[in-house]
Amino acid sequence: MIKGQSSLEFLSYVAISGLILAILHGVMVDRQGDAAQYQVERNADQVLEKVSFEVEMALVQGEGYSRVFTLPDSIAGHDYEVRLADGMAVLEYGGETVRGSSRYSGEEIGVQTDDTNVFRVVNDEGEISLEEG
Repeated sequence: MIKGQSSLEFLSYVAISGLILAILHGVMVDRQGDAAQYQVERNADQVLEKVSFEVEMALVQGEGYSRVFTLPDSIAGHDYEVRLADGMAVLEYGGETVRGSSRYSGEEIGVQTDDTNVFRVVNDEGEISLEEG
């Protein structure tokens, strides 16, 4: 009778341990997904900030300013587009849109990473332009 009881206790212990591990695994997978999404959003925000900064530098430095800069090839495996106009910065990638602010208030300018990730910002007679590098 003791051997039978020990076997049932062991099986109960294994079953409860398996249930706890399954629950913990589910929680960890969910957290990994959240962390990955956070990293993608953070990368998109950094790209927006970089393009906005480069354009703002061209505004501050004045006529004749020109600078080459690079951006990541992709965000979450997707090519992306950044546009600036009227104090807004917009980044679109893979059906997602991220918005931010910018000090640039001129006509719409932007970059796309379809062909390259190297760009040049130019201030020519007060007109800011973004060109492929």
